[in-house]
Formats: sequence, structure tokens, C-alpha cells
Amino acid sequence: MGLPPRAVRWLVLAPITWVGAFLLVLVGIALSPLALLVDAFDRSNWRALRLLTLGWTFCVLEFLSLPAAFWVWVNTPFVDVGRKTERYQGLLRWWLGSITHAIRWSLGFSFETEFPDTGDVPLLVLSRHAGPGDALFLMNLLANDQGRHIRSVGKNRLLWDPFFDHVGNGAGYVFLRPGEGIERVGQAAVVPPRGAFISFPEGGNYSTRRRDDAIRRFQQAGDLELAGAAESLDHLLLPRSGGVHAAMVGAPDATMVFIGHAGYGDIETLGGIWRAIPEGRTVHLEARVVDRPDGWEDQAVVRDWLLACWTDLDRWIAKRRH
Repeated sequence: MGLPPRAVRWLVLAPITWVGAFLLVLVGIALSPLALLVDAFDRSNWRALRLLTLGWTFCVLEFLSLPAAFWVWVNTPFVDVGRKTERYQGLLRWWLGSITHAIRWSLGFSFETEFPDTGDVPLLVLSRHAGPGDALFLMNLLANDQGRHIRSVGKNRLLWDPFFDHVGNGAGYVFLRPGEGIERVGQAAVVPPRGAFISFPEGGNYSTRRRDDAIRRFQQAGDLELAGAAESLDHLLLPRSGGVHAAMVGAPDATMVFIGHAGYGDIETLGGIWRAIPEGRTVHLEARVVDRPDGWEDQAVVRDWLLACWTDLDRWIAKRRH
């Protein structure tokens, strides 16, 4: 099913979602005694109540953020684009801080973060994509802990959620349709000095099934070189260089930062989340500043450089896991 026009999304889908979020908030409250009953028999440190609270928090934030986004839109019709974008960025920072706090409490995770001092220069951040909410934690780190103006690229199916449709677009995010050209990635990568463009070169959340499927596709297509490269990575998917190269060209003066994290990338399903609550896991996140390779204007050079950096990241994850 194709994405409806923006007018339909704003005038029909957004009000329906807002009412639905309110009803789900009431349902969540009504279900809390049942969650307590389940926990009484499960004896796993309020596991059912924690998950119910996480879902309830999502609904509360949706219910509160949509009127806030509408208020920003109505009250800034003649404000310059920069000021309007910053107001949406402020709303996004509030939402990220709230939802990541709820995820941390619900899943019982703690974080150890190593991030070098990069000053006020713009950043191009390339991160692995694995585990529940990892993109949200990274965005919250950059937006709230470091006070950066953040941007990223996402799939246009995210626009079915009115929050991302209003706030994401307003904050300068880019949502791509399947098969759409990557030149828009380069445009989105142009961020202010205290900004960060976030990219996930794997193109999707890591899972062993996705890794095995990718290797099988390369083998069936007769591309044994890519199959071998994908098979050499135990904890990552093979990175895609096209979007990374476009971002580097779009922001030639930005500092390159690679992000690795270990500690919850093995949680791949809802069942895995259920079993992991609350283990008290510690998630290690490390950022590395990496110089651009000589001749980075050539995509082939970027492809080889990115694979080498991804191989180093794969080794780091393996050491952290053991």
C-alpha cells in the first residue's frame, strides 16, 4: 500500500492516530492489574509491567507530541526556516530524551560511552544498527548529551507515523522512497557547525537471518567477492557505500565518526526482549574519529575504506562480547 498524500496524512491520519493513542493510554492503565498478576506468577522483576509501561509511554508521547507539533506549525508560518527547524529540533530532543529514558528503565540497561571531544565541527556519524532502540539511543546521545543539531535519512514508510511526518520533516530529516536517488542524502548531510548527520550503512537492523539471507543472495547472483566480504563479518551486515559517499561529498569538511556498540545486539526478536528483561545489561558504546581516505571523492575508494573500517568494528564487537 502506497503512502497517502501529505494532506490526507495530516488531516485524516494524524487525528485518527491522536485519538487512537489516547484510547491506548486508557487501555494500558486498565491492563496494569493484569500485568501485575502475570508478574506475580512469572517472578521476573516486574517483566510484564515493564513492557506494558514501555508501550504505554510510547502512546503517551504520541498523544502529547502531536498537538505540540501542530502548535509549532501553526505558530511559525512566517518564521525563517532556520528558526522553525530549531523549534522542531527542540521537540525532537524532548521526545528522544523521554523515550530513551523509558526504554532504559523498561529493559534495565545501563550505558558506558566513550566519545572523543570533536569540538563544534559538523560530524558525519556512521553507526552499526542492531538491538532494540539503538538508533534512538545514538540520536539522544548526540542531541541531548552533546547538544547537537541532528539529521538522518529514513525510509518513507516511517511517515505513516504522524510524529515522524510532522517533526521529522520539520527537523530536516529526509525520507526516501524505494529506489529513490541518493543525491538527497548529500543534501541532508549539510548540517550546521554544531550538527551531526547520522547514517546506518547496513541499511537495516542486524540479525543473523538478514546476514545469512544477504550472503545467500550474493552467492545466487554469482557475486562471490561480495558474498565472501559479507561472510567475513560475524556481527555486522555488509555496509553500503553509496549513501556514505553521497554524504561525504555533500559535507566535504565534516569529521567522520564511526560508532560501535556491544551488549544488546544479540536481542533480535520480541521474544529476545522478553527474555532479556531485566538482566541489568551494560551496553558499551565507543566512537572513533577516522580520517577520510586519500581520493575519497571516488566511490570505489570509499567502498574499500568503509569495508576495512567495518571489519575493524566487527573485531571490536567480538572482543566486547567475550
